[in-house]
Amino acid sequence: DVLVYSLQQLLSDQYPEDLETELGLITAFSQELLKQPTTTTINDRLAAAALGAISRHSPDLAVELGPLALLAGEMAANANWDLAQSLDATFASAREGAITLAEARTSINNLKSDAFNHYRKQTDSLSSELHLIDDPAQLLREVQERLQQVYGGFVADHFATNAQEMLEKLDQGWFLQPGSALISPTSFSTRNLLQAQGVTTGAQQLGFSLTAAPAQSTLNRQVRLLANLQRLGLTQRTPGQAFTYFVDTDLTPNAFLYDANSRTGARLFNLGEGLPLVAELNYVDGARGDRNDQAGVIEDPGTYGELVQAHQFGAAANSPILTIGTNAAAPLAAAAFATSSVMQSGSTSNQVGYLVLGETESWNPNLITVGSLRERIQLLGGTLENSDTPSLGSNVSLSRELQFTTGDRLVFLELSDLTIGDIADRSTPLDQLANRIGTLEVSTSSDGAVATLQSQRSGLSIQLALQEEEASLAGFVARQQHQSAVLDLTGLGSAEVAGVLDLAREASYTSQVSFYRVLNASGAVADPVTGQPIMPGQPGYEAAARASLVSNLSTLSASNNSTTSRSVTVSDTVMLAPLADVEAVTTRHTFFAFNEANADGVQHFQVLGDNVWGFEDLLGGGDRDFDDLIISFKPTALIGTPPLA
Repeated sequence: DVLVYSLQQLLSDQYPEDLETELGLITAFSQELLKQPTTTTINDRLAAAALGAISRHSPDLAVELGPLALLAGEMAANANWDLAQSLDATFASAREGAITLAEARTSINNLKSDAFNHYRKQTDSLSSELHLIDDPAQLLREVQERLQQVYGGFVADHFATNAQEMLEKLDQGWFLQPGSALISPTSFSTRNLLQAQGVTTGAQQLGFSLTAAPAQSTLNRQVRLLANLQRLGLTQRTPGQAFTYFVDTDLTPNAFLYDANSRTGARLFNLGEGLPLVAELNYVDGARGDRNDQAGVIEDPGTYGELVQAHQFGAAANSPILTIGTNAAAPLAAAAFATSSVMQSGSTSNQVGYLVLGETESWNPNLITVGSLRERIQLLGGTLENSDTPSLGSNVSLSRELQFTTGDRLVFLELSDLTIGDIADRSTPLDQLANRIGTLEVSTSSDGAVATLQSQRSGLSIQLALQEEEASLAGFVARQQHQSAVLDLTGLGSAEVAGVLDLAREASYTSQVSFYRVLNASGAVADPVTGQPIMPGQPGYEAAARASLVSNLSTLSASNNSTTSRSVTVSDTVMLAPLADVEAVTTRHTFFAFNEANADGVQHFQVLGDNVWGFEDLLGGGDRDFDDLIISFKPTALIGTPPLA
């Protein structure tokens, strides 16, 4: 009934309202039902038959109606499956004696009545003004949105539970609509479609509605959420299986792993033994992953998936492109976890990063400008010279934990004695800077598990190694360091982070390092009086930064040619950025991790590894080797329980 009625209402001018057509649909449904394997549950057979009936029935319809009818079929299958599952649960409760037969009968009748009335009422307006849309693609999107609203409304009212405690908003300027964070059964059509491709999805999906705060003078389009995956069904990952994440899981799912170019998608982290796996969900208003067309509102339900798909690095001769490949016959988007390590330092102190090429993009430095590079580059960090550098303690690791996606094509760049922020003219194409910016040569091991990045110019060698494990607590704290020198502790609530702080100095000038609270990775600080954000370079920035100093992470120093190490506990679960006060012979300077806040406008802190920075202490940038002072924070454990646990 839901299927026939929705087709008639949705396609009121095109779908024939005659007995022959209805009988054709019933026949198609029956044929699909009878071919389903009897080993599957009856609910799954009925839902699969509803999905298959449309495909079998489509030849009887006009060509342009087929895609629209398929969407209606998905909604009907999902609606019936959810209803049947709920009815079965009620029967089970009655059999177990949890409720009486009379209560079960009442519950069942009420649910069936509610479903009938809801879908009849909501589908009445499905076709309103659809005839005004001429573009087939736009029509398909509009129909999908309307069907999602019809289906989602009933699910939210009858099958969803509040999930506010499994979400943590990480960014200023956005808030979760009260009661909008919900978990509900992942739709049958999504589970059925992905299962046929070898993907096991979460039994539950997470839905929410994020709204921009009205007080924002300019809309920050980017927002992040931290989600506890245990409530979706993922207590721990299945050995030998890859992780993935999908959105639009109420009808037709779309992969939503982290994409470096759009800065959207899911990244997976393991905060430690006994704690749930968490996914950082990155959204941009109006972009990938946000299906709400209204500015200032982000919505899209999603869930995780697992599949058997091993990854391997691939490289072609005479090409700078490294590919994240797989032997799978029909590869799907899945997360590939890796670590980077400096195997041999170069003759110069360089900055290294990578670009992820677009699906049809080739590597052509003539077409990429400095401005485009600054927008797209993912920084691995700086590299120290192979001589005259401080001795680093055993706690200091110049490695990074990384997450790529199946099919990524990466180009690694080396900036010689240079950082990307040093180049003023953003319109300059990279081929005109070939003497300063070059690609690293790539090669792979015979099994594809290891890739080597080699610089013929400086002798630098970096190794990438694929690993089974997702990023750890250290990678979680470092998750903004592909773009900014900050410790990111957001999302940990009242939990404290225990760790080891090391300083290694090789410089005549004495530098004292302090950490202060920032609002975002761009370095904004809160005005101590008004609470309004002050950006680096704006009046009052230094005073506001000093008002936000973290007491046990202030005035840290080391003697020349020495290394210090101490245990620290960080209780400020926000973003923290470093500043350094340098005592020169007759002058004193303060340098920040954000160029705009520095008097000379140049970079003084360089990421060297996860939660490791090199510092340059001379005004104007000095020799640009970033080894006058090296600061390392090694997280070792969480103390207390983060809110998502």
